[in-house]
Amino acid sequence: MTTQTHASLKTELDAFREGWTRRVGAETATLVAQDIENLRQSGLLDRVARAGSPIPALRLPNAAGDPVDLRALAESGPLVIVFYRGGWCPYCNLELRSYQKRLADFASRGATLVAVSPETPDDTLDTAEKNGLAFPVLSDVAGRLADALGIRFRLSPEIEALYRQFGHDLPARNGDGEWSLPVPATFVVERGGTIAAALSTRTIGIASIPRTHSRCWRSSRLLRLSHQTRSVALTASDNRGSCGRKAG
Repeated sequence: MTTQTHASLKTELDAFREGWTRRVGAETATLVAQDIENLRQSGLLDRVARAGSPIPALRLPNAAGDPVDLRALAESGPLVIVFYRGGWCPYCNLELRSYQKRLADFASRGATLVAVSPETPDDTLDTAEKNGLAFPVLSDVAGRLADALGIRFRLSPEIEALYRQFGHDLPARNGDGEWSLPVPATFVVERGGTIAAALSTRTIGIASIPRTHSRCWRSSRLLRLSHQTRSVALTASDNRGSCGRKAG
């Protein structure tokens, strides 16, 4: 990511976070902060799929409803899978647009980039069109991929109530009747379908979860490229409740 692009994304994210904090007030901000800490202490992130694990053999519908085979995508070269919460999340939209700006960088490394959310294809289509995305946006129906990778969690009653207040009807948008989300995470998959590395929210910021295979130079480069985009976004949005009423 160029210094200018990096600074622009950080500025946008910081501005939204500051505005959200002013709108919701100290009590809500404190509730969210405590919920973040509870999630960290839950052991969820210790269950995230590690380097050397195979990518699950799943087919996920794209924004047009057509099935996409993840293993098949990884047969032709490295695959980068970016999880986001949904088109209702302003942080996610800013981050997806940042990935779009770097799409040529991923392509120059022979990699395929896909974004995955728990939302239905109708909603992912809206997200793709709204953000001008030229890479596939997939629906993780019933959270099967997130479950297999160990990143799906159930919202706490307090955060569920907050989402209801904000108008984020996750059971309807995701089509599974559940108040659950994936941890924002990025997985770099080697050609052939083996996970080389992952990024996720362990602290406020970014943490490299697995040990990248030393032989996989290309995947290491892709991990760094993903890190440049995702670290800025996760520094600003490492929580479950700060997405406001209106997506950006």
